[in-house]
Amino acid sequence: MVAFTIGDHAKAEARFGEETRKPYVGSHCWKDKPRFRCVDKFGPTAGDLGPVLQVPQGTELRIEGSAKRVRCFIGWLRPQLDTMARIEMTNGRAVLDQEPGKHALECIAVWPQGDVPFSLGIEIMPRAN
Repeated sequence: MVAFTIGDHAKAEARFGEETRKPYVGSHCWKDKPRFRCVDKFGPTAGDLGPVLQVPQGTELRIEGSAKRVRCFIGWLRPQLDTMARIEMTNGRAVLDQEPGKHALECIAVWPQGDVPFSLGIEIMPRAN
């Protein structure tokens, strides 16, 4: 199981076994009375998403944390990220059954104060026979 823990604003961590990765935090705005703060970033590119987290094909993705809602997308990890497909989540869970290879995983966490995109490089390894 990959646990993608999305804590409070702009903090997240992905874990698989003993490995952990800090995702790339994308452009976002955050409303925290009385302040309103925006972070504007380019990317991400493939270079922003390494080192990749290796997981076997068929691994469960589980979203944990304080976000009110999370939408996740996945696409091939190339120098410039390709179109990403939505991952169908059920109760904060999905199965990573995409073709083996390097992928970009993006999860957009939604709170009343704002939406924050988190991106991570993962390598889906072939199932063991």
